[in-house]
Amino acid sequence: MFAVAGHIAYDYSNSESFNWDSTGLKELRAGLVGQYILCDDWNLVLGAEYTGILNDTVENAGTWTGTFGVNYNIDET
Repeated sequence: MFAVAGHIAYDYSNSESFNWDSTGLKELRAGLVGQYILCDDWNLVLGAEYTGILNDTVENAGTWTGTFGVNYNIDET
């Protein structure tokens, strides 16, 4: 069996405790993750995520991240 999940996330970071204006770092992340179930206990995971920085002052702000893994399931998949 094979399953695919997608996600979109918006992140805002600011190191100033009381300065939550436009000076913070804004990111938009989007990606897909697929799981291939080998048996009840094991599955393979493959994914890709794009992260884009939305601040105007950052140039070449997009990055791709890939994920590959093997999961051991401690309960039902």
